Amino acid sequence: MRLVIHPHADSHIQTQPEIERLLNESDGRYTNLCLDTGHVAYGGGDNLDLIRRFGERVGYVHIKQMDPAVLAQVAAEDLSFGRRSSGACACRRPRVCRTRPTWWPNWPGSAPSCS
Repeated sequence: MRLVIHPHADSHIQTQPEIERLLNESDGRYTNLCLDTGHVAYGGGDNLDLIRRFGERVGYVHIKQMDPAVLAQVAAEDLSFGRRSSGACACRRPRVCRTRPTWWPNWPGSAPSCS
């Protein structure tokens, strides 16, 4: 098992320089990266660059696609993630289920079906 750090918007490790500093100043035997593609993009980072330069330190990938219009609004208005996340930040992924999974009691919107 490898410890991975999950950079997140509005946290101590959000921007690409902060992620690079973490990886450059830590030991890969003990600290690696959970590459959250959405939060890296939100922080203005370059996911592909991080993969190219630090691929051996990526222990887990959390794939999200951020809405470019939202990212532009965040930059233009200098919005925090907390203020912006009251609206959607990530692009919605298609849902393929039609009924609420029995194992997930708090299905988003508590809706009985997905579309």
